[in-house]
Amino acid sequence: MFLPNLSNTGPNIVAKDLCTGLVRKGHVCQVFYFDDIVELDMPCSIERITNMKRFDFSNWDIIHSHMFRPDLYIRLHTLFSRKKHRTRFISTLHNPISYRALKIDYPLVHSLIGSFLWKFALRAFNELVVLNEDTYQQLSKVSKEHLHIIHNGRDIIPSAVSNEKDLEEIRKLKQKYIIVGTVSRIIKRKGIEQMIRALVLLPNYAFVVVGDGSELENIKILAKELSVSERCYWVGYREDATSYQSLFDLFVMCSRSEGFPLALIEAAGYGVPSILSDISIFKSIMTEREVLFYKLDNIDSLVSAIHVATRNREELANRIYDYYIKNLTVNSMTDKYLELYIHSLNS
Repeated sequence: MFLPNLSNTGPNIVAKDLCTGLVRKGHVCQVFYFDDIVELDMPCSIERITNMKRFDFSNWDIIHSHMFRPDLYIRLHTLFSRKKHRTRFISTLHNPISYRALKIDYPLVHSLIGSFLWKFALRAFNELVVLNEDTYQQLSKVSKEHLHIIHNGRDIIPSAVSNEKDLEEIRKLKQKYIIVGTVSRIIKRKGIEQMIRALVLLPNYAFVVVGDGSELENIKILAKELSVSERCYWVGYREDATSYQSLFDLFVMCSRSEGFPLALIEAAGYGVPSILSDISIFKSIMTEREVLFYKLDNIDSLVSAIHVATRNREELANRIYDYYIKNLTVNSMTDKYLELYIHSLNS
């Protein structure tokens, strides 16, 4: 398994969970990473490598890469290799890689170059895995025989919030308000400002945000301008971010673009009724039976969805939890990847 680093971020967590599932089933895994950031405790041996370090891929049946830097490393280190081996190369694309998707968070020139280089890197791989139907369609030029959809999975073990200050502040809010929460990087494509604007029309609700990012200060300023800051609680980054789902009455994701959000899986695992923007990626993951959708950037639509979710909280909680148990566990994800590994080795 190749990763950019071992930071506590979505793609790395998925890789960790996949390694856990593979080890449980008796397979040998090793994780190779580049940057000296180690926040995750992997269930297998790890080794830091450099961009220039040569690597003998033939020692492994499967080389599984996640994210741009590992993909490019593998492309460059296999490009001029004349060594023949049966190793199969697989990349999981955790986010859309088109320049249109990248430019939401990056300057246009960076997005164009990044998208071009990433597509160049993917030529090294025998199989590509995407997380949803939307990204699958974007990569239609890739042979469908070598393009696969595998949903992320997580094993959710409910736990209590460990930060006493956070616990006290959120409990104070819960005495007065219905708690709408999100767990997210606070960047432009997450669209969190929509929920801030919705609070103006939701006087009986408070908003709890778990996460950090480049847009945090702008979001705080907006909350003050709209006079809703007293009903917002900014948790910041927490290693145990998942546990905060236990304090939410409702979960919201206002994203403009996504891969396969782990926070949504975590909300499902806690049985938290969820409201999602109506982007095609979300609609390819769940249906209106499990969640409520609202029209992206339509605040009235978001407010209406929150009211409906509140009225039907128990029913929605049961439905999303049932969906999680059947479709979104680590065991389910691991079985699908193992099936792909075997298929690729035999092809």
